[in-house]
Amino acid sequence: MEALSQSVLESSLFSCEYRLRRGDGSWALVSDQGVLLVNRSGRATNMIGAIRDITRERATQAVRREADELRRVLFGLPSPAMQVDEHGAYVDADDHALDFFQDARGNARQERGR
Repeated sequence: MEALSQSVLESSLFSCEYRLRRGDGSWALVSDQGVLLVNRSGRATNMIGAIRDITRERATQAVRREADELRRVLFGLPSPAMQVDEHGAYVDADDHALDFFQDARGNARQERGR
């Protein structure tokens, strides 16, 4: 509630994120934003704003960060690394893998030529 107190003192936009318990007992992460309405003497009398459920958005961001970190680590290894989709098709490969496949392809062509 520090953000709310600061907003009242500075007559500024109120913005914070917090967890809110849903009716079913589960938790939602919400973004709460509002602005204070003041009377003629400058005293805060009301607040208008909105609360938005950002649970999925934050979960998606966490999954993306984890995937990016995994890719960074995997593709930083000195051995070949490839990304394959659910159908077995290659989506991405690091330089080590590309060199490996190029060498393997060249060797296969040489073998066929003998």
